[in-house]
Amino acid sequence: MNASARYAQRTLTHDAPTPAPLDTPVLAALTGPHAHLAEVHGGARRYPPRAAPFGAVLPGAEADLLGLLRPGETVTLVGEHAPPPGLTRVVDITVHQMHLRASAPDLPGDDILPLTPADLPDMLDLVRLTRPGPLRPGAFDLGAFWGVRDAGRLVALTGTRFHAPGARELTAVCTHPDARGRGHAARLVAHAARHLQALGETPFLHVYTENRDAARVYARLGFLVARTLPIRAYAHP
Repeated sequence: MNASARYAQRTLTHDAPTPAPLDTPVLAALTGPHAHLAEVHGGARRYPPRAAPFGAVLPGAEADLLGLLRPGETVTLVGEHAPPPGLTRVVDITVHQMHLRASAPDLPGDDILPLTPADLPDMLDLVRLTRPGPLRPGAFDLGAFWGVRDAGRLVALTGTRFHAPGARELTAVCTHPDARGRGHAARLVAHAARHLQALGETPFLHVYTENRDAARVYARLGFLVARTLPIRAYAHP
């Protein structure tokens, strides 16, 4: 069976046990491979705001999060955390965390290009238009990105973000409305996943629970829903 046939036959499933540290993937990253990026106050950690809005706290250290934020700043927690005292919840959504348990399919990718910081203006424009989730100017401090250009215009991209022990997250999967229906997102995710698997890492990603179409695309690539997690943003008053 060729890669395209395998891709077409995959369906959405809801099993796949997941390593416990990925219950709180930001904490796993900022106490693991991304520890060198962490801004730390007691038991609280966050990425530099220029790179990402995410933070995490060790259990029982929720009060330390306030010490990381200046007035007016926000921080986003992924996974179950006790409400940090002194902060106001401003966002509360849920996502499926999906993991790739099989080899990523070998889909066509001759037009997929590695992106560099020189591509950031186009990347930020595409993310502002399509809203797959946050992307900030320091995103390349966290990982690598790939994209597809059509007549010079960036029409699709994805990249890596949270780097936990043995696993790395795919993020910012998006396609320009004018270029949808051509399989760009699936090909980019497969390409990035193969890159991570060659490094010996498990690819994982997060998808909004209401985004069933995207979840089905990821399932056809071999990703399985491992758990559903809250994402909550808190603001310094």
